Amino acid sequence: MKWFLKNLMIAIIGIFLFICCPATMVYADTVYVEGEGYLEPTENSQVPFDPSLTQQNLVTKGEGDYSLTVNPMVDNYPDNKLYITLLNSSGEVVTGAAQGDFTLAEQSETETQPTIETITCFEEATSGTNGISFSLVFDVSGSMGTTKLADAKQSAINFLNSGGTNDRASLVKFSTAASVVLNTNWINTDSDSNGTYDIIDQLSTFTSDGGTALYDGTAKGIDTLTQEPEPKAVIIFTDGDTNSDVYYNINTVIQYAQNQGISVYTIGLGSDVVPSVLQNIASSTGGAYYFAPTAQDMADIYDEIAKDIRNQYQLCYTTHNPAFDGTLRTVTVTYQDDTGTAIYRVNSKPIITLDSQTLQLHEKSQVAGAAITISGTVKDVDAQALGQNLSVSITFSTSNASPSSYTTANLTLGSPDSNGIYTFSYIIPAGYVNEPGIIYYIYASDGIQDTYSPVEYNTLPYTIAILDNHAPDIVHTPVTNSPENQVIPISATISDPDVADTISSVILYYRVHNPDQTTPFHPVSMTDDGGGNYSAQIPADAVTFAGVDYFISAWDSNTIRAESGTSVNPHFVSVGNENSSFCMSLVQEIPTNGALDIESFSIDADRYIVSFR
Repeated sequence: MKWFLKNLMIAIIGIFLFICCPATMVYADTVYVEGEGYLEPTENSQVPFDPSLTQQNLVTKGEGDYSLTVNPMVDNYPDNKLYITLLNSSGEVVTGAAQGDFTLAEQSETETQPTIETITCFEEATSGTNGISFSLVFDVSGSMGTTKLADAKQSAINFLNSGGTNDRASLVKFSTAASVVLNTNWINTDSDSNGTYDIIDQLSTFTSDGGTALYDGTAKGIDTLTQEPEPKAVIIFTDGDTNSDVYYNINTVIQYAQNQGISVYTIGLGSDVVPSVLQNIASSTGGAYYFAPTAQDMADIYDEIAKDIRNQYQLCYTTHNPAFDGTLRTVTVTYQDDTGTAIYRVNSKPIITLDSQTLQLHEKSQVAGAAITISGTVKDVDAQALGQNLSVSITFSTSNASPSSYTTANLTLGSPDSNGIYTFSYIIPAGYVNEPGIIYYIYASDGIQDTYSPVEYNTLPYTIAILDNHAPDIVHTPVTNSPENQVIPISATISDPDVADTISSVILYYRVHNPDQTTPFHPVSMTDDGGGNYSAQIPADAVTFAGVDYFISAWDSNTIRAESGTSVNPHFVSVGNENSSFCMSLVQEIPTNGALDIESFSIDADRYIVSFR
């Protein structure tokens, strides 16, 4: 009897706690969340915010009583952009400022003083007719219930109906997982002609269920905006803490937003909101956090957000310190003695390298029905130090298969060495190794930036011929130098070892050389003279002093490709005045009596410039 009464009392207490304190109740290693049930929070959802890993947008006021909010975009580092919101003492947007009114300085944490940077572009976007791009990210977890979700949807609908004709928007929802409902498009798109915008049609169907993956949902919103013109922002509706994130944590999703120069605005719904998480996301990305208990409050907030997004100044500069050194950089923008400051961290982009054994597989046909090992390294000097989620995968298939039949597998990485180099190895099963060949590519991401190998992976994946098929033979003597602004003729002799095969296509790929940024190659079809001699030209406008990268691809009738040069290691053409080498040799003969050494030599129009030290 005592046992029964004791357990009855425990049950009553449990019911009382459930009714009176329903928001969160710990049960063993799980958490009870109203509307979501018992959940075991994922590791990413529990990672604490670390301000040392993310930028902080700081606003200061000086004698002029202006305030500046600075939001950096560093996805094209070392060429950076800043988005500046400039307000007066009344909180009104300041318009009409000129480039000369701003000064800009940057300082690394390892530097003793800031360096004034040159502003290379300036643009003001203050007209109400200017289009903006934004992503509406909705928490549809079970805890949102009916009322909070309905209020959030209605306020978003009101905002969309009053949006500008040039505005673009995407729609994302998240609960236990995140998904893009609509990719970015004009908000007034009405594809079914029912009198309601497509985005509103989709938004109206949202119902609540499941856990909460706030960081993954935020990242999906950023994904939809990466190719959109500025200004742009993510707007998040959520009612509480997160518990189900798989791919991102609070620090990596903030770093992702910072790299893309996308402000994140967070709107907390309901009394059980955990504001610190939402505040940290917003303040670290140049956005703002709002607590909105009612639909009317949210309508007012939308107006404020739209004003912030539309009214910005864009400044560009190239940092004086382009090293990928993982340091924090402080950027200070000054306007009439008032300053705004932001901090960004230089992120190291993953670099994929195939080892020599794998590269040799591309050079000759492999035996059918025998497993093939693909191995190499990924270098990311700051992934481990910053706690980033470095992930690598391989996608492969037989060469004549449709894309829907491709197989993708995650790769296991070895522990990094002192230089941030991780090893990987993957065995393509024997069942996939069939004639005419195998195609594959490697993908690496640190959660902020990603890399494909080869660069043109979607059209030019790596190819391995499988017996009895052989890849085409390419005989080509690389061009190594050329005068500026003159076409470069490229020729090659191409044949196929297999009697039954023909050469189906030969393409020359070229681009202007840029050591600081990976740019796409331009294709030009090569013409056969009838005897297997193929030719094409690199156009004169691509032949600049920066130099030219190029490679040749040839396909046989079985879709197997051979290359001379590759998109990863192309042939390089050094470009200069045809007299530059001769003149340099003459300059080197100038007697200096041992007092001067020639440091550099260059040509500018019709002048020869020699520097001495």
